[in-house]
This record gives sequence, C-alpha cells and structure tokens, in this order.
Amino acid sequence: MSLNDSLNIITIWEGQHIGDVTSHIKIDKAVLHCKLGKTGTFLDEKIVILPYDKIPLIINTLKTRFLMSFSKYLCCTFNGEDVILCKHKSGTLTLKEFSTLQYPFYDTNDESVMSEIQRCIIFRYLFFIPENDEDIYMHPLCERIYCHITKRISVSPISKYEKTYDISNKNLPVFSIAKYFKSDNELFSQKVIEVIGRKSTDDIKNIMINIIEKYDTIDKHMDWVDAVYNRVKQFI
Repeated sequence: MSLNDSLNIITIWEGQHIGDVTSHIKIDKAVLHCKLGKTGTFLDEKIVILPYDKIPLIINTLKTRFLMSFSKYLCCTFNGEDVILCKHKSGTLTLKEFSTLQYPFYDTNDESVMSEIQRCIIFRYLFFIPENDEDIYMHPLCERIYCHITKRISVSPISKYEKTYDISNKNLPVFSIAKYFKSDNELFSQKVIEVIGRKSTDDIKNIMINIIEKYDTIDKHMDWVDAVYNRVKQFI
C-alpha cells in the first residue's frame, strides 16, 4: 500500500505517531509527493512536512478543548528524524490576503466567518501566541456552483503553525482589535468569555497540564500555564 493510500485511510489526524515512513515518501521543497482528495479540483489536499516540535502539537490539541478548528497533524520518522505531517488544502489564503485583496470566488460576507476569525485571534491572545494575521488561514471548505458557471468557495478560519508562545507580551492585540473588532474592546471582552465558555481558571489550568504532559514535561511550561491562568482570570 502506498503512503498516499495509507494516509487516506487514517481519518483522525490528531498528532499521533505513525512510525517510520522513510521508504514510502520523497521530499521536494518540503512538500510530500502525494495528494489527497479528487485530483484536479480546487480543493486538492497536499501534505506539508514540518520540523518536529512539541509546542505546535500542544497548542493544536488545546484547540480541540476550546471548540476551535485545528490543524490535521500526524507525526512520523523520516531518515532517522521525527517530523510533522500537516494537511494543507489548495486555495488556502492567509487572513491577511483574505482581508486585503479581492477574491471573487470566495464567500466574504458571512458573519459566521468573522466570528470564527475573532475566535482565532482570541485563542492566540489567551495562550500568548504572537499576534500575526499571516498565521490565521482561510481554509476552503466546499465549492458551490451557481448557474453552472460561477463558483463560490465557503471558508473556515483556522489558526495554524503556532511555533511558540511569548509570555513576556502582556498587551492586548491592539492591531487585531482595531481591524477585526472595529476597535471595540467591550466586544473583544465578550468574545473572550465566549471562547472560555463555562470553564473556570482551574479547569483551563488542568486542561493545559494534562495536554502538555502528553507531549512534554510540565516543568518546562509551568510559567506559561501560570501566565494563561492569570490572563483568563482577568475576564471571569
């Protein structure tokens, strides 16, 4: 069975390790030579290879506990080194591209899309992930055909490639609040509470500890856990 066939069979991409794939893949400019999905469509999926790092895996798993869209990751060994495989759809735009350029084939007026963008920004703020609208991606979900001519692509915002956190940054994401919350700090605070949901500060602390211990030793990240605890405490 080819790697392409094998990866199509795996339906859950949640950071699990699938073993040594050295004999199954060839690498060209950090992109694997296999595609998922229907060949030739706008929504083809390719698989990007990333350096192995525990922090993106921890943060990606945290998203699942906050009802956020998460990256599809698998871990594997290639040429004696652990790496991360990440699904990436053709037609994906960064939020910066999506918000500053004209893309007539995308549905850009959907209020639910803006709500999800705001949730991505807040998630990154709560967990001290650097503010950057080039690391929020607009994933195409499906093609819609109108009158057999015009295509419209619905999108789903997702925060991706969170390589690090920075607990020294104590400030609100002023740029994002101005651009995506219309400079409304009260709206920002309301959305923070929405993302937190019914979780208490202790709930969030325990969630972080449990997830971190799945990938790493907690001592390396306890300052981060405490910083998130104190940040969340400001809102609830």
